[in-house]
Amino acid sequence: PALAPMMRHRWWLLVLAGLAILQLALTAVGWGGWQCPIRVVFGVPCPGCGLSKAMALFIQGNWHAAIYTHAFGPVIFAAVMMLATATLMPRRMLANLSLRVAALERRTGFVAILVLVMFIYWGLRLCGVFGSITWF
Repeated sequence: PALAPMMRHRWWLLVLAGLAILQLALTAVGWGGWQCPIRVVFGVPCPGCGLSKAMALFIQGNWHAAIYTHAFGPVIFAAVMMLATATLMPRRMLANLSLRVAALERRTGFVAILVLVMFIYWGLRLCGVFGSITWF
């Protein structure tokens, strides 16, 4: 399991959800947030490039543009909201959720599948098959 161990520690949830929400807020107000280090160093957009913009568009109700910008935007937004909600859960409820997520991860491998599909999607975006991905 990859996600469940992080969920056992509230401070990890606070850090991850807090940074994601801060990045999303900065993007939504037009300040851009943090630049992608892979894009800056190597000049190639990473698999996550465009996620912040896609999530901001999703929140603003522009779902078509959000999915066109990055198809995983709504999925990652749901994950961020789950992490943010989990920070507010009582300790026992959070521990129970963590156990359930661990069992789900072991049974389905959904995190590994999500990462694999996201890399495939990234490759197709680089080839121009899905959406637009901007280069420098």
